[in-house]
Order: sequence, then C-alpha cells, then structure tokens
Amino acid sequence: PDRLRILPWRREILTGLLANDLIAFQLDRDRRNFTVAVREELGFDVTRNTVRVGNRTVVVNVVPIGVDYDRIQKITTNRANADEMARLRLELSLDTPVIGIGVDRLDYTKGVLERLDAVALLLERRPDLRDRLTFVQVGVPSRSKIKSYVDVVAAIDCKVAEINKRFGREGREPVRYRKSSLRIKRLVALYCLADFCIVSSLHDGMNLVAKEFVAAREDLNGVLVLSELAGAAQELHDALIINPYDIEGFTDALE
Repeated sequence: PDRLRILPWRREILTGLLANDLIAFQLDRDRRNFTVAVREELGFDVTRNTVRVGNRTVVVNVVPIGVDYDRIQKITTNRANADEMARLRLELSLDTPVIGIGVDRLDYTKGVLERLDAVALLLERRPDLRDRLTFVQVGVPSRSKIKSYVDVVAAIDCKVAEINKRFGREGREPVRYRKSSLRIKRLVALYCLADFCIVSSLHDGMNLVAKEFVAAREDLNGVLVLSELAGAAQELHDALIINPYDIEGFTDALE
C-alpha cells in the first residue's frame, strides 16, 4: 500500500480490479496488501477473503500458480529419461560426482550474477570441489533488444569466463553455460541429473523452475536452494532458503 501511493491512478486501478467477481493472487502477502490498499484508498468493508462493493461481494483468494506435475512425472518415470540423461552427461561433459544447475530466463531479476558469485566463492573456499563439482547454467534469451537485458547477458558471459579461467584447468571448466531453451524432456532429464538446483531470484512472483525441479525428483533426492524473494519460498519449506544478496550466507547454503 505504501508503494501504491506513488501512483496517481491508484484509486481508478483498484476500482477497476473490483469490477471482477473474483481476484486471485499468488501469495497471501499479496492478498493482504491488496485488501489493506482497498480499505485505505477506497474505504470499502473488507474481510480476509472478501471486499464489499455496494451490493456486490468480490471474492479475494490466494491461488498460487503450479506446474503440470502429471506430465513431468510421466517423463521422469519413462525409460527414455535415462537415455536423455546419458546424452546430456555426454553433451555437457558432466563427469564429476557433484552437479548443480540453474535454469532461468536471462533477466536481471533472476539473480544469475549473484548465483555465480556464490559458486565462485564456494570454489575459492573449497579447492577440493574444483575437480568434483560442475555447475550447469541454462540461460534462455529474453527481450534481447532492451539494453538492460543486453547488459546483464554480457555481464553473465564475462562472469562465467572469469570463473572458468580462475578455477578451471586444461580440459576442465567448472561452469557449463548454455544460452538456449530446452525442450521439456531434456529439462526434466537435467533436473534428474542434478544434486542441487539454485533459484536465486531477486524478485519473483512465484518461480516455476523451483516447482518443476521438485516435481521431477521421483527419487526424492536433490536439494533446492531457493531465494526467499521468490514466491515459491512461501510454499516449498523444505528448500534451503537463502537471501541472494547475502553472498556469504548463500555460499554457506551451497556448501
């Protein structure tokens, strides 16, 4: 509600939203902020899940977005998944006992640079992991004509090169960086290969990669390292919850 006061048209926007019979939010925090704003700006009667607008009642619910669990499970349990995992191991030269992954749009809100800083600090702290750990970052190009996105892609490119130069050796680079999207079958195979998955969003309404990783782990193995600034952290309580701005604490979680 405090941020909303910046907006000159806040009352018109709230009134427009209240023309609906149902308003659904990802998180309870968002629902709560909305109802407080409606009460403060418009003076309407609100309860936890309703707003009274004249003779109408608007329902305000929390309905977090999810993933197609059945489809992911079907891929995971299909015998072809093992073949796809083997192909990915070969293609990405995944020959170390520990494999970590990140899968993101190349977007400045996803915290990829902070993630790479944490991986670098881990390799600095733990020289024994330099030959035991491979981190795979899949970056899906996004809004490539917008300067802020172009700048973050260039920064990620430089950071990956810097880490590999610093901690790699001939024929061995600790970070594998793939700049393209993956089909769902290949993505699920990658989830199944990983010992850990990092979701380090600086701001995210939910983040479906976190949920996809969990859904893919039929074996109940693997660790999700999840930003507290992603909405998924409100649901996935068994993840290792991190603050992506706290690189020391982030690295502690990885270790």
